[in-house]
Order: sequence, then C-alpha cells, then structure tokens
Amino acid sequence: MGMKIGFRFLASLSILMLMLLAGPAWGQRDTVTLQGKRYILAIESSPEDEFIQKQVHLLRLQGSQSKWLLRHTLQAESADCNSFAAEVGGYTVSDTSIVFYTIWMYTPGQMAGVCGVRKQAYIVDEKGRLAQGERICWAEFGPQHPCLDGLEAEQQDMLQLQPPKAVLADRRTFLACVEDELGAKVVLGAAKTALWEEAKQVLAEPLQKAAKHAAPDFIWRACD
Repeated sequence: MGMKIGFRFLASLSILMLMLLAGPAWGQRDTVTLQGKRYILAIESSPEDEFIQKQVHLLRLQGSQSKWLLRHTLQAESADCNSFAAEVGGYTVSDTSIVFYTIWMYTPGQMAGVCGVRKQAYIVDEKGRLAQGERICWAEFGPQHPCLDGLEAEQQDMLQLQPPKAVLADRRTFLACVEDELGAKVVLGAAKTALWEEAKQVLAEPLQKAAKHAAPDFIWRACD
C-alpha cells in the first residue's frame, strides 16, 4: 500500500524526462540534500473520475542523470453512492533520513475499509544509499476485510496490549495479516497513541482537504 522500491534504470530515465518536460501530470518538485547527495522529490498527479491520485517519487541525482528510488502515495480516494475512503500521505526530511507517513480513513459504508496509520523511515548513508529504518503501523478494518476472514475474536480484543487468553490464537493470525498488508510492525498501547499524534501533526493539512472532499453528511470511521 503506497510504497514500492526499485532501482530500474529505464524508469529513472523516463521519470526524469517527464519532469524536465514539465508535463501536466507533474507538480511540485523539491530538491533536498542528504549526506551531501542531492535528491528530487517530485509529485505526480493522475486524475481518476473526479478524484486526483497523487504520488511522490524520490530520485537521487548523479551528475546529469538520476536514479529512481521509491514512490509514496500522497492522496488516493475512492467512493460509491454511500461510502468514501481516503489514503493520505506525506513526508519529513532531515539531514540523514526521509520519513513517510500514511493515514487511511473510511466511512461506515466501506465494509472492507482500512482505518489506520503507518510510519516508514529511510536512513541515508554517506554514499547516498537508502536503508530501511523504523517501520511501524496500527490499523483496524471493516467487517468484510480479508484480515478478519475466519476469525471469531473481536478486533477490539485482538488489538489490546494485554488481550484475553481466549483470543491469542486469532490475535497472532490477525496481527500477522495487518503487518503483511501494511508492510510494517504493529504497535499498541502508548506507542500506538504516539504514532497517531506524530502522523496527524505531519498530515494535518492533507487530512483537512480529504475531509472536505467527502460528502458533507459522511461520518468518518474514527479509530485513533
């Protein structure tokens, strides 16, 4: 969900050429310096019906060339006649790292919706190479989500820091599915609360925009 990594030369060239041509799909472009190396963060927008899907691409500049490293979803929305779902993302940059944040929200009509949060950190070494850092998440799902298939325990019980013994087997299955789905380790208790607060602070502006884009009478599934 939202992140794919690769080192594909042709992809790097095609993305850089599109950026240089300044086509209508490319918006804001930021150049940042990490460990003395230059990187570009370029935002790509692609319309789908009335919704705009946005991704940010990270490229490392190497002289007159570039190497594509990864992409991260900044905005992805879907809706039908009685439900709405949104994935909202953003990032922060320091001298040695880039941290990506994601929040998923949905309205009650999304029976397989995702309500959750994720943090994915990447550390940059002296040679400009990226290594995975902290990857943590928390999520709960609509009643028809595949991670709940075949489970008898309630999500509220499985997501407790100290769950009842009767749900431990289901809990192991559920948490393994969440971690596979979101590509990060599930955190609970105080760590979950801290993750939500950190992500909401970084994503305050795009979260407000996503809420305005939904129909006024929709009530978001609150899970933080």
